[in-house]
Amino acid sequence: MKKLLSILLSVIMAISVMIIPTSVSAKKAKTVPNTYVATYDDILNFSKGTITTDFWGPFAYYKNSGNKYITLDKYDTPYGYEGIFGYYVRGDKVYYCIKKEIFNDYLYQIKTVDLNGKNKKVLYKVKESKISNVLLLGGYGSGAIFYEKTYNKKVNKFCYTVKLFRNNKLTTLFKVYSDNLTNINVFNGKIYYQNKAYNLANGKKTTFTAKEIYVTKNYMYYINKNNNLKSLDKKDVRRIVTKNVYKYYNSNNGSSVIYSKLNSKKEELFYKRTGTDKEYKLCAISDIYKVTNTSYTGKKHYWINDALFYNNKVYINISLDGSYYIVNVKTRGSKPSVFFKTTNKDYYIDMYMFGNKLVYHECDPNSYIIDN
Repeated sequence: MKKLLSILLSVIMAISVMIIPTSVSAKKAKTVPNTYVATYDDILNFSKGTITTDFWGPFAYYKNSGNKYITLDKYDTPYGYEGIFGYYVRGDKVYYCIKKEIFNDYLYQIKTVDLNGKNKKVLYKVKESKISNVLLLGGYGSGAIFYEKTYNKKVNKFCYTVKLFRNNKLTTLFKVYSDNLTNINVFNGKIYYQNKAYNLANGKKTTFTAKEIYVTKNYMYYINKNNNLKSLDKKDVRRIVTKNVYKYYNSNNGSSVIYSKLNSKKEELFYKRTGTDKEYKLCAISDIYKVTNTSYTGKKHYWINDALFYNNKVYINISLDGSYYIVNVKTRGSKPSVFFKTTNKDYYIDMYMFGNKLVYHECDPNSYIIDN
């Protein structure tokens, strides 16, 4: 019995020695703020519904449960001078930049509003007479990232001052000077601009060479100096999607992407790839000309307005020699089919995803929508 008690006591003491240092030395894990990407599209589909911003307003939120909408904010756009200049969703709040006319001037405001349309709050505001333009880039935790565009006469260039408003504090992060419009992208804790990456956590800048950048919810796609299309995920894993890319067209919030290449005859070929799966050739531009009974000369007399994933097919909104079509092709490649053609050569097509539905409008440039 004494031996058993001795052994039991030794085991208890050993366990105590193991447990106590662990609990004392345990450190609280540092929370990394989420990064939010602003969109400038008229439609934003997300888990709780859809947000719309139209030329004529209002800024509205449609719940998943029905067609009724909640007005988030209002603006007048007789000539497009007012409107929304970037927005994103964080939890149950919408962050957005809105421009409104006031007393012979225009006012830019960075605001938040709950999805129920209540609790509007102005985070930052500036008059257009003091600057040229304001654009919301995204968010970092509770902070809103945006730039103010001005013209610097000394260097004869535009200046983009990137700022962060967080915890009631306005911080200037950096300035960019450029002759032309500069694309500034936010993804996974970093701001990408002019072949540089600014780390929001520590303020350090590193080199990141890219000719073009496209950001989705979960991936950032970019074309490097060698014309390779690459992807970057939220774990900072880079991979080559394809080499010798011609154009990037679209991607979903997963890892599927639509792009094109040129063959030896300079004909555009369309492709789709998902993650590390094999690359699938969808069709060639000559196939689309053929199915639409349009003469193909080898010269580019077409324009692709959009390419969307829907029901295991890719829908392409295309203008061929002045006529507008929607053609679809299977995601693993097939002969393309004509899904829709405008009833008048002067009309055009507006196509987008609304929730889980593909929506398209036949539009007259003079009176907008003809048919849904």
